[in-house]
Amino acid sequence: MKKIILLGATGSIGTSTLEVLSSCSKDFKLIGIGLKEDYEKANQIISKFKSIKLVYILKNQDKIKGCKTTSNIEDIIKLDKDVLIVNAISGIDGLKPTLLAIRNNLDIALANKECIVCAGDLINSELKHSKSHIYPIDSEHNAIKQCLKGEKKEDVRNLILTCSGGPFREYSNDELYKVTLTDALKHPTWNMGQKISIDSATLFNKGMEIIEAHYLFDIDYSKIKVVIHKESIIHSLVEYNDGSIKALVSKTTMKLPIRYSLYCEDRKETLEDYLDLTKIGSLNFSSINPNMIKAIDLAYEVGKQGGNKPLVYCVSNEIAVNAFIEGKVKFLDIYKIVEYIVDNTNFVKNVNEKNIFELINDVRCKTTNYINDMKGE
Repeated sequence: MKKIILLGATGSIGTSTLEVLSSCSKDFKLIGIGLKEDYEKANQIISKFKSIKLVYILKNQDKIKGCKTTSNIEDIIKLDKDVLIVNAISGIDGLKPTLLAIRNNLDIALANKECIVCAGDLINSELKHSKSHIYPIDSEHNAIKQCLKGEKKEDVRNLILTCSGGPFREYSNDELYKVTLTDALKHPTWNMGQKISIDSATLFNKGMEIIEAHYLFDIDYSKIKVVIHKESIIHSLVEYNDGSIKALVSKTTMKLPIRYSLYCEDRKETLEDYLDLTKIGSLNFSSINPNMIKAIDLAYEVGKQGGNKPLVYCVSNEIAVNAFIEGKVKFLDIYKIVEYIVDNTNFVKNVNEKNIFELINDVRCKTTNYINDMKGE
């Protein structure tokens, strides 16, 4: 029975992971969970999964019932030497536990793209000296990993990330100017949390996935493409030099990539989530709306520059999205903010364990100050 620690247990991916663990209870034992402050959901999880030994929670520790708690992330990472860490934490906060897991030789089922975007070189360097393996949960990278299995890297012509295009894939610039928070949260094919829903609406999510694919699969940016596929049935593709293309096709549920990652790429029979091809109808592909392409273009730019620039892209976007959620800026301001911070942050070639959190804090402060200045204009 495989032991699991689930970080980000109360979020969208965390909730789906719990459903998978519940349906596969003979194969998995949940021994630890991590979350920010939602003690009510935490207590519900504890009552359902009696095997939980420790809860990592930043607030409301005294309200957790029947289980030990900690606010030190190292405590839960080091809870057991033979465990799979599921990192479903949203945003930059997912970086530290990823690094700690690698340094403790623990395998990671990773749903936190921000840590790869901010610290891809550092993480890959750490992996060379560790026994850890990363199993990507993001449906696009999970699909690419499956399509690459058994193939040679030199035979790959392109990795093709599919993109639903979000709710505004056909909007004009004037229509984008009027977008509200409620509009941005209405994803056409996926049910996700606020942050990733907005990133999907702006296409910053896809921009980060481009950078993530580069680091996960060691593929040059010139060989990473994006295509709009509004049905979200094909989760990504790999094109080979002989003209053939492999695609992973499945229902739009995160349970499939979660299950594949939990089983460390072993395929296990399921009683649900089968796709009826006769009911799909047609599959459509198109180019990105020119009014929405700025996040994609900027991702290629910062990715090719390397150093701290992907980190700046990622962190400034996180602050800008939070400001949009709080009603401090408009939808199109997110692009303006990220582009300004990227252009006005000095290039740092080497991002390492000594400077990375200082670099993150610097970008957070700079972005926050810029947003405050915008409000005074």
